[in-house]
Amino acid sequence: MMRKMKNPIIRNWRPEQEDIRMLFDALNEVIFDNKLPYFDRVIIRRMRSNWAVLWSDDESAFELEVRPIYPTFDFFVATLAHEMVHIYQVLTEGKRHHGNSFKKWSPKIRRYCDSPIYDSVSDLYYYGTGYTKISA
Repeated sequence: MMRKMKNPIIRNWRPEQEDIRMLFDALNEVIFDNKLPYFDRVIIRRMRSNWAVLWSDDESAFELEVRPIYPTFDFFVATLAHEMVHIYQVLTEGKRHHGNSFKKWSPKIRRYCDSPIYDSVSDLYYYGTGYTKISA
């Protein structure tokens, strides 16, 4: 008799432009009701201190920078969802931050992202960095 296996963890995941678009569209549909515009530009490059960076001059143009490799596939999905919350904030509040309107997305994102990194969405940046989060 075969045992049911857990979903395998995809390690050292390297996002491609097509992957990013496909994942964005899927998350946009199930979490944000297709309300978010796609990025005007996506750049994959080495970064020292961030897992991803969202740039925007106004509410109509968004640029995303991501690393060429992530610890796991799920970690990348969580990173992308994190940046998508910031797009939603810019569109609805005119600014982005990690306050209450950011944290309220955590339960909904957690339904689609089977990752241990979500005590709050902002915990994303502590996972895989070698640092321990200290709560105030």
